[in-house]
Amino acid sequence: MSLKIITFGPCITAGLPPTITLPYTSSLKALLQTLLQTYPSIPELPKIVDGKVQGSWCIAINSSYVYEDVKIQETDEIAVIPPISGG
Repeated sequence: MSLKIITFGPCITAGLPPTITLPYTSSLKALLQTLLQTYPSIPELPKIVDGKVQGSWCIAINSSYVYEDVKIQETDEIAVIPPISGG
């Protein structure tokens, strides 16, 4: 399965590609584990703990924020969003 992942800021700087290949039965947890293993220079990426997304970064699937582990479909658009600050 090839997933489209939109990246911002530190992800791009670390060289995260716009697409990543995962097994068809992938979940958000599997995606985050793969990203952490492949790109250890981005240690702030969120993790799934007890089925919930934890960390200061956000994940959006199909333009909606996701707060728990979910199955990912090949047609899903995934955004990895670093913390945003401003005034």
